[in-house]
This record gives sequence, C-alpha cells and structure tokens, in this order.
Amino acid sequence: MVISLEMVGLVFQRRGLAFGRRHRALREHKAMTLGFGLPAYLLCLVPVLQLLVIPAAVVGGTLLAHRVLEPVTSE
Repeated sequence: MVISLEMVGLVFQRRGLAFGRRHRALREHKAMTLGFGLPAYLLCLVPVLQLLVIPAAVVGGTLLAHRVLEPVTSE
C-alpha cells in the first residue's frame, strides 16, 4: 500500500536504500504491511481524525521499517 511505502521511507533513505529495496522488503512482509497500512489509510479518511493518525503512522512506519530490515552491524 502506498501509505506503508511512504511511512517507512525515511528509515530506508537514512540507510541509503533505494525505492525498489523498500518495495521488495514490504512485499516480503505482506501481512505486516497490510496490518499497518490498511487501518492507517482507513483512519485517514476521517477528516479530523487524520490529524492524530498521521503522526502515529510516522512512528508506526518507523517501527515497521526496523522490523522488516535486518539489523545494522557496526564494525
């Protein structure tokens, strides 16, 4: 879903990963992606509620990105 791609974008960009890698990682975790993106999208359809949903979705997207990406090892 588009909202899932957008909300995880910051973490992927900070790690220097391209859009294709972001799309591939979310496609590999379809259940998690839909479980995050579908409720966020539907809640954003409510006019005033979207003011609360968008900041929460940014935080949720960051957590989702960290779960689908492998841990970064510092060497």
